[in-house]
Amino acid sequence: MGEGQGQGEGEGEGEGEGEGEGSFACLAIHAPTLVAGEAWFNAMESTLGVEAMGFDEDGDVVGAFLELIDDAEERVASGTFEFRDLVQEGGNYTGYFSFNVRDDLEYTAIRITVFDREGLEAEATVLQLGDPSEVGDGEACDILAARTICPAGTVCYAADEDSAAVCGDPPTECPEAFGDIESVNDHGESPEWRYNGTNEDTENFSRGSCGGGAGQVIVSFTAPEAGTYSFITDAGDGADTVLSARTHCGLNGLDYPGLELACNDDIGQGENLSLVRFELEAEQVIYIVVDGFLGDNGAAWRGPFTLVGRFQN
Repeated sequence: MGEGQGQGEGEGEGEGEGEGEGSFACLAIHAPTLVAGEAWFNAMESTLGVEAMGFDEDGDVVGAFLELIDDAEERVASGTFEFRDLVQEGGNYTGYFSFNVRDDLEYTAIRITVFDREGLEAEATVLQLGDPSEVGDGEACDILAARTICPAGTVCYAADEDSAAVCGDPPTECPEAFGDIESVNDHGESPEWRYNGTNEDTENFSRGSCGGGAGQVIVSFTAPEAGTYSFITDAGDGADTVLSARTHCGLNGLDYPGLELACNDDIGQGENLSLVRFELEAEQVIYIVVDGFLGDNGAAWRGPFTLVGRFQN
């Protein structure tokens, strides 16, 4: 799609059928240009990050069409991404996004095509892949660790929706907005715990990497000894739960997959209950999130459930 498509200038005047007269004008629209770009690949995390900088007179850049390419510049895989971090001012723009990449793809570079709200595109540009750089405690970072890597023992996180992500030590406890958090340990003793709950009237404030978004119940669990633990949902006919476990209550598995211990939507084909299993150290505190499946049509499962936890060995 070139710069000439959709452009035009002119003015016209006419009377509408309603009250008064109307004045109409055709305005020129302009395709964005890509001036510079960088791409990073973190092989340890299988994440890729892209930054694009350029000019767009209309100030309506949205995202980019991205192609993974091989040495012959043949497409291996592709996708469309909206810029997650986007600044547009005075016609200049800088946009960044990062994402997880499949391990089985063989590619050596990327080809990026920036586009705007009207669908006008910049010229496709090939970018070589660089390694992420290490940053210090308290410095700006990339949550998926595609562009930057935090020091050992720290996490890249944003304190709230209005804050930039930095390397640090985020709190593991639940935010006050989550309300009172019950402990599964109060509902049994090793090797089995049974917690009865419902998400019928709960808020939707978190979700796991494998889905959810209907409404969550979050409970804590403290491992009495080191070993393997499992948690499974038990609900009535028609139940469709999503279950996840994480180390940091306020950091969801969708945005912080590295802090998620496990996530499961369905146990198997036609089995819409959920099962997670993971290793814990003695006295380690984690958080279990019971959610409901949220369909593309907006239909969400909500209802009563029993969460059964077991010490495996």
